[in-house]
Amino acid sequence: MHKNEKGLTLVEVLAAISILSIIVVSFLSLFPQVGMMNQQNDVKTKGINVAKKILAQWTIDEKDEIAAFLQEPNAADAPYGYERYNQEDASYYFFEKEVEGFEVKVELAKNAKANELRQVSIKMRKSGKAITETYGYVTAEGAIE
Repeated sequence: MHKNEKGLTLVEVLAAISILSIIVVSFLSLFPQVGMMNQQNDVKTKGINVAKKILAQWTIDEKDEIAAFLQEPNAADAPYGYERYNQEDASYYFFEKEVEGFEVKVELAKNAKANELRQVSIKMRKSGKAITETYGYVTAEGAIE
């Protein structure tokens, strides 16, 4: 054997391939996680946009459905096609509906005076998981309680 032989031994090649394969496998495992996070972010973004749209509908109340409901809160009809449901809390009206694949729960505050601002809270869920929650205020001019 000559002392100045240049080249790689089989052990060095196998060690390099092993190290390189460990690095590549660790990077490849990141791609499914990134895809899953993108999907979760997409659902959350859609939920936030739907919640904002619902909140705008309730706070603007162009059809005066909230005012009509507050004048007769014991009537069968709930605003905007929502279903009423009962909770222990006597200071809110509770409504629910499925909108664009999301389970939407709306809480509308009961107030003693007709022209006071009432808090409306929108809670969004999908497949049992909380997506987002937002709130605003509505006035029901002409509503008498």
